[in-house]
Amino acid sequence: MSGGELFQERSLWLAGLTGATREVYRGVGTLAFQDASRDGRLLLHRGYERIAIRVKPPGRVTEQEIAVSNMHMVTDLSADGRQLLFCTYGARADAAYLWSVHGGPPLRLGEGFGVALSPDARSAVIRPATPIRDALPLSLTPTGPGATRTLLPGRFERATAWFLDEGHLVIDGNEPGRPSRAFVVDLAGGEPRPVTPEGIVSIRQSARDGYLLGRAADGRLTRYPIEGGAPQPLNARVPADRTVLRASGDGRFLFVFRQGLPRPVDRLDLATGSLEPFKLLQPADLAGVGYITRGVLSADGEAYAYDYGRFLQDLYLVEGLR
Repeated sequence: MSGGELFQERSLWLAGLTGATREVYRGVGTLAFQDASRDGRLLLHRGYERIAIRVKPPGRVTEQEIAVSNMHMVTDLSADGRQLLFCTYGARADAAYLWSVHGGPPLRLGEGFGVALSPDARSAVIRPATPIRDALPLSLTPTGPGATRTLLPGRFERATAWFLDEGHLVIDGNEPGRPSRAFVVDLAGGEPRPVTPEGIVSIRQSARDGYLLGRAADGRLTRYPIEGGAPQPLNARVPADRTVLRASGDGRFLFVFRQGLPRPVDRLDLATGSLEPFKLLQPADLAGVGYITRGVLSADGEAYAYDYGRFLQDLYLVEGLR
């Protein structure tokens, strides 16, 4: 299956004791053998399985669906919420794409998984689908004309990133044998500069007034000065059952995910530590929807995108095969 195919073709074959085989069915979608009886009847299921994307750009009331394959993952939004970085994955389909509200099909940026989109959507960070020699190089890829360049080859075992601004990245990564921490990287050159202690990772889009927000494994939140200095612990804490999406544009809240279908997005008030409902994410048609996995939001939370799994299955009893 290539990145442009919506479904993967599957076949059912019969094999005899002599070693001869023949194809008895071919189709698209899921085809899975379940059981067989002594008289030759087969139990199998055939279905439709897809992880798709729903996106709501700024200024629009309704969501729309995006698809270039049958397995998708959202990654990041541009600062204005009008361009979306997402990935496809599966058999030979690991690739990063840029979708724009201005129209046209999604633009394929290259192989691998998209990590971050610059605020102006002129460049993206992409990582390979699998580690290379136990290291994970990141690449800076232009979304228009220009050359891709590798960032920090061999420096991190695992890494993710977000743009501090057009010229700087925040990388949450772990150097070989060390816990993860947040680094600031000047894209013009130079070594990564650690900002948080080991074991503390950053909150996406949390840079404000010279600080960025770090989160410990137990949910504790602290502001860390980007240029060095004393950290500022906060009273607010991320609950254990929440996943942080990003900081709000005004720096007052964190948008956090909670399990469920529809999947709630809450706002965590950084001053008081209180949680308040903000938005429910769900496709209008819930038939076969099993979960919502990831979400990305704009600074005010009004533009967003999420990926979700839809699984529709039919069980068949097949008779008369010889």
